[in-house]
Order: sequence, then structure tokens, then C-alpha cells
Amino acid sequence: GTDKRCPICRRLLCGDLLDQDYNQRYRSLVGFRFGIDRHEAGGNLSDPIRGPRLLSDEQLQFECKVVIGKSEGRREELLEELLRSMSASSYSGSEVTIGNKTYSLNEKSIQMELSASATIRLSGEDKAVVFHAPKWGPVVVPIQVKGVPILASLSPNSIFTVVPKAVVKSFGLKTKPITSSQFVDLVGDKCVDVAEVVDEFRFFLEDVEICLNNAVVLKTESSCMRSVQLGVDFFESALWTRCSVRLDDDSFAVSDGGYTTTMFMKDQPDE
Repeated sequence: GTDKRCPICRRLLCGDLLDQDYNQRYRSLVGFRFGIDRHEAGGNLSDPIRGPRLLSDEQLQFECKVVIGKSEGRREELLEELLRSMSASSYSGSEVTIGNKTYSLNEKSIQMELSASATIRLSGEDKAVVFHAPKWGPVVVPIQVKGVPILASLSPNSIFTVVPKAVVKSFGLKTKPITSSQFVDLVGDKCVDVAEVVDEFRFFLEDVEICLNNAVVLKTESSCMRSVQLGVDFFESALWTRCSVRLDDDSFAVSDGGYTTTMFMKDQPDE
């Protein structure tokens, strides 16, 4: 067929051997599953592998308590109320107004960037995209690497987790070289030079151990790269993740790690 991706993990098969036009055309396909080995998962490939329906009863009750203020009731009723509440709070129409500026949702002219300290506007070949920063600054989570607590930022726009060279050196992390044409910047029209891949980046989030197999080390790091930046591979290591962030006084963005598109909403709690 014409689809040259693994039907389970969605990786390009022999991607570096494919022509550049093909890679560019399919690079932005939804459904990347990096860092997670789904080949041994079994079951029907059409079954959902992420999402609120896969949460345990305890996990679902916790999410419902935060989102809808309710944790008691039958499982299916809680699921229905959770999904209905999220849908009802979304902005309707093709535009969203944040502050005194209006953005097109159809053209995806606005994205949320959890790791940003200031809103930035990037111009690509076809369009300009605004990456809106959280109102209260970058979103960080406490993790432990080899027993040492550090703060890691979050980025729903980065396919891979990025580990600074200083962290690799300080913790003695094992790395391996990589040569690939599959890495591009946020807009998608510039290549990003990757120096190495961390061999099994293991860390703890509270009492949960997480292992990412594709965390990368960049050849050239920006001045703001001070700690680990957890990307889509981190979000997809969970059954479902949800982050609600205030962008302005009455505007919020809700990301669930790529399970659905980012929703711009109102009247949400800061999570």
C-alpha cells in the first residue's frame, strides 16, 4: 500500500531511505507513537490504546472530581459527564479570542506551549503560528532522576523529550549517536540537529517510574534550555493526561497529550 508506516507504532519504515518529499509530506501525520513499544500489546489494532475510557475506576473518579466536581456514581455516567463537560466548555466556531487578539482555529494559527515564558510568533513557509505561553509562566513538574529531585518543563509540541547536555553529564546518562532527517522545528520548515539519543531515560514522577526510549540531546541548545523538557513521548506513556492552563483572565487551553486536539476553553480550573 501507500502507507509506509508500522501499523502499530506509526514509525516510518526505513524512514531515512525514503525520498525527502515523502518524508516531508507524512512527517506531520497524527498518531506518532514514539518511545512506547506497542508491538507486544496484542488485541485488536482498532481498539483505543489511550483515553479516559481506559482509566481505572480510581483514576476516573480523581479526574472527574477535578474537572466536574463529582466523583460518585456509575462508571459510564461519570465518563459521559466528563466528556460532555469538556465539550460544552469549548469555544464554538472557527475563531478564539484571547485578550484582545483573535486567532483562527481552522488554520491552527495558535498553539499552546507549556514550556514558554513568553508568547512567541513564528513564521513558516505557509503561515505564521503563535505559540501562546501560560499566563503564570512555564508549567513544570517535579521528577527524580537517579534519586535527585529536579523540575522538568512540559511541551505538547515537541515529539521527543529533550535532555540538556548538562543533565546527561551530571547524571552520567548513557547515550548513543543518531543520524536522521526526521527532526524539524515547531513550524516544520527547518531541520533540528540532534547529537545523541539517551539510552533508556528513566525517572520517577512521585512513585511512578517512567522510561522513555527516544529522549534526545541537541547539538545546539538554546539559552533557555536549563532542564529536561518532557515531550509527546512522555504524555503518550500514560493512558490519558490532562493539563488545563490559564492563558488570559477568562481563557484556558486544555491539552491531553495528543489524544485529542488542544481545546481552547473558558471557565476551567487551573490544573
